[in-house]
Amino acid sequence: MADSLTLPAPPAATAELYAQIVEASPSGLLHLAPDGRIMLVNRRIEAMFERFPRLRERRRQLAGSLSGGEQQMVAIARALMAAPRLLLLDEPSGGLAPRFVAEIGAAMRRLKGEGVTMLMVEQNIGLALAVADRLLVLRDGRMVPHEAAGTEAEIVRSIYL
Repeated sequence: MADSLTLPAPPAATAELYAQIVEASPSGLLHLAPDGRIMLVNRRIEAMFERFPRLRERRRQLAGSLSGGEQQMVAIARALMAAPRLLLLDEPSGGLAPRFVAEIGAAMRRLKGEGVTMLMVEQNIGLALAVADRLLVLRDGRMVPHEAAGTEAEIVRSIYL
């Protein structure tokens, strides 16, 4: 599927009609460009490219050929395309290079700021603390008491010592 289909700019008399067509477009598939052209664009895909700019650069590559961090971005973007009420994340930083952990963490903080509800399983306690409103710690299948208001070092100490 093409990223967009562009129609020629309309004569001035039909520009208002074009705007009305775009406004009535189901699922936001049509977009009126500033120069008056109508573009067929899936707004959700465009929103994912805005959320993860690196994916726009890689959009012609097969997902399997992307780096681990880029594949994680694809996985999160795919999940967000369905506009879920709850986003489940299983080890979003697992096996990623530090720069990708930072990018994924930033994306998760933005999602949190947008009010997206997330349930995350994560071993990187720094990432978990940066994103989570509530933290539950499991060790050997049981919840471990900890001080949720403590620093990262205090929480790690209370869990493992």
